[in-house]
Amino acid sequence: MNWDYSNSLSGAIEALRASTLRLLVVDGARADVHNVKDAISSTVDVMQAT
Repeated sequence: MNWDYSNSLSGAIEALRASTLRLLVVDGARADVHNVKDAISSTVDVMQAT
């Protein structure tokens, strides 16, 4: 059971990391602050549930 939990947690971490790395961070990049806030809040909710 511990192995399954560890694998699930690792999968969740990798999925969150992959979605974060898709954010463009370049000189002059702009984003809608509300959308960024929603994305971060959603990520925090997932991590707290985990």
